[in-house]
Amino acid sequence: MVRTLSWVLVIIVLLFLTTIVAALMLGVIGSDKPRTSRERDLQTYEFQTSQGSTDAFVWKAYVGALVDSGQLQKAQQVIDRGLQVIDNKPGADLTFAQAQVYYSGKKYQDAVDAATGGMAALQAWHDTQKNIDGTPQQKGEPVSDNYWGMLYIRALSYRELGDNDKALADFDTYLDEKAGASDVYVMRGDIRLEMGDREGAEEDYRRALTHLPDYQPALDGLEELGVDQ
Repeated sequence: MVRTLSWVLVIIVLLFLTTIVAALMLGVIGSDKPRTSRERDLQTYEFQTSQGSTDAFVWKAYVGALVDSGQLQKAQQVIDRGLQVIDNKPGADLTFAQAQVYYSGKKYQDAVDAATGGMAALQAWHDTQKNIDGTPQQKGEPVSDNYWGMLYIRALSYRELGDNDKALADFDTYLDEKAGASDVYVMRGDIRLEMGDREGAEEDYRRALTHLPDYQPALDGLEELGVDQ
Protein backbone atom coordinates (compact mmCIF):
# COMPACT_ATOMS: atom_id res chain seq x y z
CA MET A 1 0.00 0.00 0.00
CA VAL A 2 2.81 2.40 0.95
CA ARG A 3 4.70 1.50 -2.23
CA THR A 4 1.59 2.20 -4.32
CA LEU A 5 1.12 5.61 -2.72
CA SER A 6 4.76 6.43 -3.34
CA TRP A 7 4.41 5.67 -7.02
CA VAL A 8 1.27 7.81 -7.22
CA LEU A 9 3.13 10.71 -5.62
CA VAL A 10 6.03 10.28 -8.04
CA ILE A 11 3.66 10.35 -11.01
CA ILE A 12 1.91 13.48 -9.68
CA VAL A 13 5.22 15.26 -9.20
CA LEU A 14 6.38 14.29 -12.69
CA LEU A 15 3.15 15.57 -14.23
CA PHE A 16 3.51 18.83 -12.33
CA LEU A 17 7.10 19.30 -13.45
CA THR A 18 6.15 18.47 -17.05
CA THR A 19 3.43 21.15 -16.94
CA ILE A 20 5.86 23.73 -15.57
CA VAL A 21 8.48 22.94 -18.21
CA ALA A 22 5.89 23.15 -21.01
CA ALA A 23 4.64 26.49 -19.71
CA LEU A 24 8.16 27.86 -19.59
CA MET A 25 8.87 26.67 -23.12
CA LEU A 26 5.69 28.28 -24.41
CA GLY A 27 6.39 31.52 -22.58
CA VAL A 28 3.22 31.29 -20.52
CA ILE A 29 5.06 31.93 -17.24
CA GLY A 30 8.45 33.21 -16.28
CA SER A 31 9.14 35.01 -19.55
CA ASP A 32 9.33 38.63 -20.61
CA LYS A 33 8.79 37.68 -24.24
CA PRO A 34 5.82 39.63 -25.67
CA ARG A 35 2.82 37.44 -26.41
CA THR A 36 0.89 39.86 -28.64
CA SER A 37 1.74 42.36 -31.36
CA ARG A 38 0.67 45.18 -29.00
CA GLU A 39 3.11 44.00 -26.33
CA ARG A 40 5.84 43.67 -28.96
CA ASP A 41 5.25 47.22 -30.17
CA LEU A 42 5.30 48.58 -26.63
CA GLN A 43 8.58 46.86 -25.83
CA THR A 44 10.18 47.89 -29.11
CA TYR A 45 9.23 51.56 -28.90
CA GLU A 46 9.98 51.76 -25.19
CA PHE A 47 13.48 50.45 -25.83
CA GLN A 48 14.07 52.81 -28.76
CA THR A 49 12.92 55.89 -26.85
CA SER A 50 14.90 54.90 -23.77
CA GLN A 51 17.99 54.80 -25.98
CA GLY A 52 17.41 58.42 -26.98
CA SER A 53 15.88 57.93 -30.43
CA THR A 54 15.35 61.22 -32.25
CA ASP A 55 12.96 59.63 -34.75
CA ALA A 56 9.67 61.47 -34.32
CA PHE A 57 7.73 58.52 -35.74
CA VAL A 58 9.05 56.24 -32.99
CA TRP A 59 7.82 58.59 -30.26
CA LYS A 60 4.45 59.05 -31.94
CA ALA A 61 4.06 55.30 -32.43
CA TYR A 62 4.99 54.63 -28.80
CA VAL A 63 2.32 57.06 -27.60
CA GLY A 64 -0.19 55.43 -29.96
CA ALA A 65 0.61 51.97 -28.59
CA LEU A 66 0.23 53.23 -25.02
CA VAL A 67 -3.12 54.85 -25.86
CA ASP A 68 -4.31 51.62 -27.46
CA SER A 69 -3.44 49.75 -24.26
CA GLY A 70 -5.19 52.32 -22.07
CA GLN A 71 -2.02 53.73 -20.49
CA LEU A 72 -2.90 57.40 -20.90
CA GLN A 73 -0.87 58.71 -17.98
CA LYS A 74 2.28 57.03 -19.26
CA ALA A 75 1.47 58.26 -22.79
CA GLN A 76 1.42 61.83 -21.46
CA GLN A 77 4.76 61.29 -19.76
CA VAL A 78 6.24 60.03 -23.02
CA ILE A 79 4.95 63.11 -24.87
CA ASP A 80 6.48 65.43 -22.28
CA ARG A 81 9.80 63.59 -22.48
CA GLY A 82 9.75 63.40 -26.27
CA LEU A 83 9.30 67.15 -26.64
CA GLN A 84 12.69 67.53 -24.96
CA VAL A 85 14.32 65.16 -27.45
CA ILE A 86 12.90 65.61 -30.94
CA ASP A 87 12.18 68.47 -33.31
CA ASN A 88 8.39 68.54 -33.37
CA LYS A 89 8.05 71.21 -36.06
CA PRO A 90 8.34 69.24 -39.33
CA GLY A 91 5.54 66.76 -38.68
CA ALA A 92 4.01 67.86 -35.37
CA ASP A 93 4.04 64.17 -34.45
CA LEU A 94 3.80 64.77 -30.72
CA THR A 95 1.10 67.41 -31.16
CA PHE A 96 -0.92 64.77 -33.00
CA ALA A 97 -0.14 62.36 -30.16
CA GLN A 98 -1.29 64.95 -27.62
CA ALA A 99 -4.61 65.39 -29.39
CA GLN A 100 -4.94 61.61 -29.45
CA VAL A 101 -4.32 61.37 -25.69
CA TYR A 102 -6.82 64.13 -24.95
CA TYR A 103 -9.50 62.53 -27.11
CA SER A 104 -8.94 59.08 -25.60
CA GLY A 105 -9.15 60.64 -22.14
CA LYS A 106 -12.49 62.28 -23.08
CA LYS A 107 -10.98 65.76 -22.81
CA TYR A 108 -12.66 66.77 -26.02
CA GLN A 109 -12.19 70.54 -25.85
CA ASP A 110 -8.49 70.03 -25.11
CA ALA A 111 -8.34 67.70 -28.10
CA VAL A 112 -9.94 70.38 -30.29
CA ASP A 113 -7.47 73.00 -29.07
CA ALA A 114 -4.45 70.73 -29.54
CA ALA A 115 -5.54 69.68 -33.03
CA THR A 116 -6.33 73.24 -34.10
CA GLY A 117 -2.98 74.54 -32.88
CA GLY A 118 -1.12 71.62 -34.43
CA MET A 119 -2.77 72.05 -37.80
CA ALA A 120 -1.96 75.78 -37.84
CA ALA A 121 1.65 75.12 -36.88
CA LEU A 122 2.01 72.43 -39.55
CA GLN A 123 0.59 74.67 -42.26
CA ALA A 124 2.83 77.57 -41.23
CA TRP A 125 5.94 75.37 -41.24
CA HIS A 126 5.00 73.91 -44.62
CA ASP A 127 4.44 77.38 -46.11
CA THR A 128 7.83 78.52 -44.82
CA GLN A 129 9.57 75.50 -46.33
CA LYS A 130 7.87 76.09 -49.69
CA ASN A 131 9.77 79.39 -49.96
CA ILE A 132 13.16 77.72 -49.50
CA ASP A 133 14.82 76.51 -52.69
CA GLY A 134 15.48 72.80 -52.89
CA THR A 135 13.24 71.68 -50.04
CA PRO A 136 10.78 68.81 -50.60
CA GLN A 137 7.94 71.25 -49.95
CA GLN A 138 9.29 73.65 -52.57
CA LYS A 139 9.31 70.71 -54.98
CA GLY A 140 5.66 69.93 -54.29
CA GLU A 141 5.59 67.71 -51.22
CA PRO A 142 2.20 68.19 -49.50
CA VAL A 143 1.66 69.07 -45.85
CA SER A 144 2.31 66.25 -43.38
CA ASP A 145 -0.40 63.62 -43.14
CA ASN A 146 -0.61 64.44 -39.43
CA TYR A 147 -2.54 67.54 -40.52
CA TRP A 148 -5.37 65.32 -41.72
CA GLY A 149 -5.08 63.06 -38.70
CA MET A 150 -5.56 66.04 -36.40
CA LEU A 151 -8.47 67.28 -38.49
CA TYR A 152 -10.06 63.85 -38.06
CA ILE A 153 -9.55 63.93 -34.28
CA ARG A 154 -10.98 67.43 -34.15
CA ALA A 155 -14.08 66.35 -36.07
CA LEU A 156 -14.62 63.43 -33.67
CA SER A 157 -14.14 65.76 -30.71
CA TYR A 158 -16.63 68.29 -32.04
CA ARG A 159 -19.17 65.51 -32.39
CA GLU A 160 -18.59 64.38 -28.81
CA LEU A 161 -19.08 67.99 -27.73
CA GLY A 162 -22.40 68.05 -29.57
CA ASP A 163 -21.29 70.55 -32.22
CA ASN A 164 -22.48 68.72 -35.32
CA ASP A 165 -22.08 71.72 -37.60
CA LYS A 166 -18.34 71.97 -36.93
CA ALA A 167 -17.91 68.20 -37.03
CA LEU A 168 -19.67 68.12 -40.39
CA ALA A 169 -17.47 70.94 -41.76
CA ASP A 170 -14.31 69.11 -40.69
CA PHE A 171 -15.48 65.83 -42.20
CA ASP A 172 -16.26 67.70 -45.44
CA THR A 173 -12.71 69.06 -45.57
CA TYR A 174 -11.26 65.68 -44.68
CA LEU A 175 -13.16 63.89 -47.45
CA ASP A 176 -12.08 66.48 -50.00
CA GLU A 177 -8.56 65.18 -49.38
CA LYS A 178 -9.25 61.55 -48.41
CA ALA A 179 -12.05 60.60 -50.76
CA GLY A 180 -11.73 56.86 -50.14
CA ALA A 181 -12.35 56.94 -46.39
CA SER A 182 -15.46 54.78 -46.08
CA ASP A 183 -15.57 55.07 -42.30
CA VAL A 184 -15.65 58.87 -42.51
CA TYR A 185 -18.47 58.79 -45.06
CA VAL A 186 -20.46 56.71 -42.60
CA MET A 187 -19.73 59.09 -39.72
CA ARG A 188 -20.75 62.06 -41.84
CA GLY A 189 -23.85 60.16 -42.91
CA ASP A 190 -24.74 59.51 -39.28
CA ILE A 191 -24.45 63.21 -38.50
CA ARG A 192 -26.58 64.13 -41.50
CA LEU A 193 -29.19 61.64 -40.40
CA GLU A 194 -29.21 63.13 -36.88
CA MET A 195 -29.69 66.56 -38.46
CA GLY A 196 -32.66 65.33 -40.51
CA ASP A 197 -30.85 65.16 -43.86
CA ARG A 198 -31.95 61.67 -44.88
CA GLU A 199 -31.02 62.18 -48.53
CA GLY A 200 -27.52 63.33 -47.63
CA ALA A 201 -27.12 60.42 -45.22
CA GLU A 202 -28.12 57.89 -47.86
CA GLU A 203 -25.69 59.46 -50.31
CA ASP A 204 -22.83 59.12 -47.81
CA TYR A 205 -23.64 55.51 -46.95
CA ARG A 206 -23.70 54.61 -50.65
CA ARG A 207 -20.43 56.44 -51.25
CA ALA A 208 -18.87 54.40 -48.48
CA LEU A 209 -19.97 51.22 -50.24
CA THR A 210 -18.47 52.32 -53.57
CA HIS A 211 -15.06 52.39 -51.88
CA LEU A 212 -15.60 49.38 -49.62
CA PRO A 213 -18.34 47.01 -50.80
CA ASP A 214 -20.20 45.16 -48.04
CA TYR A 215 -18.96 47.65 -45.42
CA GLN A 216 -21.30 46.74 -42.58
CA PRO A 217 -21.67 50.17 -40.91
CA ALA A 218 -22.77 51.61 -44.26
CA LEU A 219 -25.23 48.75 -44.78
CA ASP A 220 -26.55 49.31 -41.27
CA GLY A 221 -27.09 52.98 -42.10
CA LEU A 222 -29.11 52.14 -45.20
CA GLU A 223 -31.13 49.64 -43.19
CA GLU A 224 -31.90 52.30 -40.59
CA LEU A 225 -33.10 54.56 -43.38
CA GLY A 226 -35.31 51.77 -44.66
CA VAL A 227 -33.98 51.94 -48.23
CA ASP A 228 -32.78 49.25 -50.58
CA GLN A 229 -29.18 48.20 -50.17
